[in-house]
Amino acid sequence: LWYNGMDTKYTDALSLIQSEIIERESLQEAYENLARLSPSLVRMQAKGLVRNVPEIIKLNKQLEEKEAKFVRKILENSDVIRFKESHAKFNPASNEDLHVFFKWVGVKELKSVDEEALLEVDHPVAKLILDKRGESKLRSTYVAPLLDRGKHVCSDGKVHPSTSQSVTVTTRTNSSDPNIQNFPRRDRKEIRRVIGVPPLHKFVAMDYGQLEARVVAMLTKDPVLVAETWNGDDIHGVWTDKLGKRFLPKKLAEPGGRKLIRDGVKNLWTFPQFFRSQLHSVAVDLSNRFKVEISERDLRPFSDEFWDKYKRVLQWQDEVIESYWVNGYVETAHGFRRHEPMNENEIVNLPIQGTAAQIVLDAQYRIDRMAYEMD
Repeated sequence: LWYNGMDTKYTDALSLIQSEIIERESLQEAYENLARLSPSLVRMQAKGLVRNVPEIIKLNKQLEEKEAKFVRKILENSDVIRFKESHAKFNPASNEDLHVFFKWVGVKELKSVDEEALLEVDHPVAKLILDKRGESKLRSTYVAPLLDRGKHVCSDGKVHPSTSQSVTVTTRTNSSDPNIQNFPRRDRKEIRRVIGVPPLHKFVAMDYGQLEARVVAMLTKDPVLVAETWNGDDIHGVWTDKLGKRFLPKKLAEPGGRKLIRDGVKNLWTFPQFFRSQLHSVAVDLSNRFKVEISERDLRPFSDEFWDKYKRVLQWQDEVIESYWVNGYVETAHGFRRHEPMNENEIVNLPIQGTAAQIVLDAQYRIDRMAYEMD
């Protein structure tokens, strides 16, 4: 094809320039490490995913019914009924109608009717609108496109998502058409049932336990963190108990409460500390997640304790940031570099997340190679 031919021509011309840079900067190994993973991503896309058609049809109907239920509740609201009597029409899906309605009920300075704005509106219709939109988004994003003749369904009846390692700056994989990496994992995880398995096959879930914490230990060689890693200690669990007892004692004592708190502490406390996030931002995120007031001042003693424990991690962060300002780039353990303006959080983030991403991709490559040879 002429298009592909010209595309390849200019890509090849660019590769000649880039090859000189790669050789000059001694990045051959880093480049080859990334390049060898590409065939597994291509084969994964070519193989495709089997749809669980009965489940897709079932979920599509359920979500339609839930959305319709919220629409009925909106239209049955007493303020909405009175509004329609004086304004003749009201469509819950119309942003213009919503603007007029909320001003009519006394909501002042409402510049938008998006999620962030409606969360601040103290009226039952605002909550119902958000619930309706939630069901609609789930259906239109993850379910309807997988129905027969849906936009993500190919001629073989499968879904063939495109997966790339060159979109994100950390080399984490990026998925599109559809983004299967973004399917709900905790809330509404039933949506994942839209993906099925071929006959005589099974789904197998694999995960690296505390991978990024282990990468931090590997990169920093912090003696405390290394010892905890070798001993199999639950790093996130320790801080779950500390922060939970201080800010969420009742929730911590509830059945299943500790697990919910641990998920939040892991993503909003432990890793942000390792990634050099500002303590103020951590306090805001924890407050929003757990619906309690947690200030930077409240967290300061815990942060001091954290860094008194992991002194070498803090020292490594300083070294990485200093190296970035001297060399103009930061790199993973595999030699992959990122050159561009970055804040301190991004500088520290790249070596950790980038190294972890490449470890996962290497495992995927080896599994793919086994499957290819066995098929």
